[in-house]
Amino acid sequence: MITILRLLLFFAITMGYDAFFRNGLKMNRRLTWVFTFAFITLVLHLGSLVGEMLETVYVLSAIGCLLSLYYLWSVWKKKVKVRRLDYICIGMIFYLLLFGMTLWNSPILHYDNFTHWATIVKFFHINNALPTQYDTIISYYTYPVGSSLFIYFFTTIVGFSEGSMLVGQFFLIASCLYAMFGALRDERRVLMVAMLFASFAVFNTFNVAIRLNNLLVDFLLPVLALAAIAGCFAYRNRFWMMSLHMAVVLGLLSIVKVSGLFFVLLALVVYIACVVRLLVRKRARLKALIMMVTTILASFLPFIIWQKHVSNNFPNAASAKHAVSMADLGKILTGHVSGGVPEKIIKLFIKSVFDVTSLSTQGIIIINVILLVAFIILGIRLKHKKGVFLAWLFIDVSIVTYYISILLMYLTAMPTDEALQLAGFERYASSMVIFAFGYMVMALAWVMDECLYEQILSKRNAKSYKTLLNKRLYQYATL
Repeated sequence: MITILRLLLFFAITMGYDAFFRNGLKMNRRLTWVFTFAFITLVLHLGSLVGEMLETVYVLSAIGCLLSLYYLWSVWKKKVKVRRLDYICIGMIFYLLLFGMTLWNSPILHYDNFTHWATIVKFFHINNALPTQYDTIISYYTYPVGSSLFIYFFTTIVGFSEGSMLVGQFFLIASCLYAMFGALRDERRVLMVAMLFASFAVFNTFNVAIRLNNLLVDFLLPVLALAAIAGCFAYRNRFWMMSLHMAVVLGLLSIVKVSGLFFVLLALVVYIACVVRLLVRKRARLKALIMMVTTILASFLPFIIWQKHVSNNFPNAASAKHAVSMADLGKILTGHVSGGVPEKIIKLFIKSVFDVTSLSTQGIIIINVILLVAFIILGIRLKHKKGVFLAWLFIDVSIVTYYISILLMYLTAMPTDEALQLAGFERYASSMVIFAFGYMVMALAWVMDECLYEQILSKRNAKSYKTLLNKRLYQYATL
């Protein structure tokens, strides 16, 4: 009973922020939850750096409760309307209950040296402060603590246990998945909504190497990037809101893990393309370029602050495990490495990439087959080549670039014995497959909507189809 009450307190706190962002700033309601969680984590990040971690939790909680009370007062005074639950909300609530109840009663599966993130969350609860150089708990100096801070916030309110840590991270993941619905042009089209819900099942399939019963972040990284990109769809004609959403969500992504910077770059590519589109269509002025540069810098600012903290407090960070050595990279590129270790790593890497029995390789093949079929049907038959082709090009370039970056990590940042085994390869590759599949579904849902006969959203109804055959095809496809 106490646990349920504390869970309700957490929702009361976060609902206050969500309501403020939704009603006060007029944000898309599908995006406000991930924005709220990212905002809370970034504020807590600053509080932890100045040594006021627990105090920051109390302040955030107090403000959240006040905002919730104000929201309830506004509803009572009929200043704002209560949004009814639609079938997307009901579906996500069912998803939360299904996984949340399972994870709450699950022990954490510890691996990868007792899981850095689970260990650090426990340290937070004992000390209510970031580790120092005198605490032996830190062995991964290059790993930021972004998601750990949100889990700390959640478990401080709800109560600390292995199950609560798992549920805390799952809430963050679920907020990202919910944000993907913001990419829909028309939420009333059940086919597109069903595609997104079905993609969650596909995510869980490719997530088998990562899983949800630990605090590793390899699933969180791609879905955070997808949540950021969903803002580009939702705020496509609202430049300032799109920039704010990108800066906050990508700011969190930058301090989840160093490899998350790659996904930050992918999201920024989409953001820059959207800004260029607005400039070409004269929906944004040249001063928007200044805001664009500011947004890009703000996306990396939390990571830069963390790196400054590490350099000031951990003098041995440069030689720690997983620290990238530019000197080693130079030796590899110039061939001045003895023992043939780089050659062995490269051969094993290429073999793993093209192994068709690998789940990640199968995922990449499936993605390209789907895009090929979509290009034939939507591009050639329905004359929407540009949208499908650009999505296809972006996905494949992203995959190739990501695999090259993984290879460089094995060559420069990972201990030789682990690199020779390609430790964690399937887990790293799964992150890219999840991102690629998620982006593909959002892009195809958008293009499919543009292919519908009635393009004026307000005129769409059960009869707004070109022919009866088209309506039957749509219905059967939805089923």
